[in-house]
Amino acid sequence: MAEPQRVYHGQSHVDALLDDFRAQRDAFYMPDAVELAIWFHDAVYVPGARDNEERSAALLRKSLDPARALFLTAWTSLEGPARSNMQREWVSLS
Repeated sequence: MAEPQRVYHGQSHVDALLDDFRAQRDAFYMPDAVELAIWFHDAVYVPGARDNEERSAALLRKSLDPARALFLTAWTSLEGPARSNMQREWVSLS
């Protein structure tokens, strides 16, 4: 169950992302990496904080080997238009 301030970014949000992802899993270049990114993308949430995505990425880095974490972290730090096909895939899910 999500905390009250996480109305949108609770488990139902993650479940919806996972459902969408699994329906098109074969279309992704690195589906396992995308699934991990979904699980971690909103792992840290402090209302009003501007670094929630960075903190979520840091948690991911602590949980994975450095090379995989670096790859996945790219998705959590997007600004402006997505710059690659993999980033566009991630943005389309979230």
